[in-house]
Amino acid sequence: MRGLGYLALILGPGTIVVLLWLWPAGFADRRVRRLALGGCLLLAVVTLVGVYVQGAQASGRSLTGAMSSSSLRLGFDGRYGRASIERLVLLFLLLQTIVLGHYVPDRRRRAVLVSLVAALLAATWPFAGHAAEGSLVPLSFVADWVHVAAMATWLGGLVVLLGVVLREPAGEQTGALVADFSEWALSAVWLI
Repeated sequence: MRGLGYLALILGPGTIVVLLWLWPAGFADRRVRRLALGGCLLLAVVTLVGVYVQGAQASGRSLTGAMSSSSLRLGFDGRYGRASIERLVLLFLLLQTIVLGHYVPDRRRRAVLVSLVAALLAATWPFAGHAAEGSLVPLSFVADWVHVAAMATWLGGLVVLLGVVLREPAGEQTGALVADFSEWALSAVWLI
């Protein structure tokens, strides 16, 4: 579930952030919209299934025997459950921000707004994981948060670049986009 969650973070929010900063016109491409929205949908499904699995594990029941309100309640308990709820709320807010962001005429403000929500969404991973335990929680939390956010935007941009942009005939815009993404990717890899 964790691996699918990371994949969904890359395909959904990671792709969206890179598109807004580097290639806002890319949202006009149907393949890009499917990729980004499919990643967000996958993230919602994986989060809900993760809560179910967490509830089954916490109750000591099998996956098929965990279809009870007490098992599901256990899935929402603790840091993992709170992080899952926050992830779903932030995902909904991210999608709303994208839809409502079209009413924000300034492209940079829209990108900042969406990036802020996506960054908070990325923070749910370290909150639910090992970075929230131990003696150096603030340091490990921030390090993991930066790692997850940088990974999501780097790989999200790479997916758009390889899956959509470079499949089209090369043009002046393609070269500029590749150059811009190269700088973005270098920064993201440096942060990772």
